[in-house]
Amino acid sequence: MWVMVAAVVIIVVVVVAGLYFAGYLGTQTPGTPVSIFETTLNTCSNATNCNYNPVSLPVAVNTKVTWTNNGQQPHTVTTNSTANGTLPTFDSGTRTQGQQFSYTFTTMGTYKYYCTIHTFMKAEVIVT
Repeated sequence: MWVMVAAVVIIVVVVVAGLYFAGYLGTQTPGTPVSIFETTLNTCSNATNCNYNPVSLPVAVNTKVTWTNNGQQPHTVTTNSTANGTLPTFDSGTRTQGQQFSYTFTTMGTYKYYCTIHTFMKAEVIVT
């Protein structure tokens, strides 16, 4: 009987350790930060007063990037195959003030992205 209990305990420990090291348990890292900002309250009329910071971000493969909407207006973080060819695409959906979106870049290349609500907002992540 105790052998069976010991075996179950060992299996549970191995499974939990595997989940932890795979990143499913424990503290999740926030990722490399990108801020979505507006310099004028409730105004997003051009790339000077409403944009991503930084507009060009170099990262290594397998880096997680996290965008945070620090502005008052809703925004998106969107790529498409027209701008990026065969690179994977992503779309954050609409993010309101304080909301975040994260994406892990697993393929090398230059990912150009933009806000579908304010199309003048454009930036890139360069993955090497």
